[in-house]
Amino acid sequence: MAFWRDSKELLLELMAYFLHSPVSSRGSIKALFIELGLEDPHNYFYQEMDSWDLSREKPVTKAALRRLCAQWLEGVMQDFQDHKSSTLEPFQARAGKRHFPGSSPKAKKAAGRSKVSPSAGSPEPSVGPINAINHFCKVQMRRDLEDLKQPNSAGAQETKNTVMALPSPGRFLPSAHFSTPFVDGICTCY
Repeated sequence: MAFWRDSKELLLELMAYFLHSPVSSRGSIKALFIELGLEDPHNYFYQEMDSWDLSREKPVTKAALRRLCAQWLEGVMQDFQDHKSSTLEPFQARAGKRHFPGSSPKAKKAAGRSKVSPSAGSPEPSVGPINAINHFCKVQMRRDLEDLKQPNSAGAQETKNTVMALPSPGRFLPSAHFSTPFVDGICTCY
């Protein structure tokens, strides 16, 4: 199956169909998202859609779901665009200050002209919706990892739950496990 990977309309249609479908029939829709390029092994995208309060939409029509999906997708695409811009700015600033040791002034000038910068008059390339959703999933994973790294709250005492298997009373482990030989619980050392 061949899809246009960056089709926003197709993505919105699939999102609305996902929300409108019963849980038991969502597997085929998930397969289509993956076919479009979704990289979400932890299901953050699906969890996000399932967390939306659909009770505000009366009646819950496919058109209402598409509007809700479009609002969310626009926000995610804007966040991804902002992320791309903020990560490219330091790189573009460094690229503008490059020094070419041993180059003639003419070569330096030619190298400076050949550089293409999105901020040099042309608009930045558009953000693909599937890439924006993948970015959303990566951000969610980073947040979850950061939450796991954070220590518990200062007032709460950490509980350690360690389960350790101990030998039953009256029985000892075979003598191979000890430096002194034990036979039937009696030390045979004299």
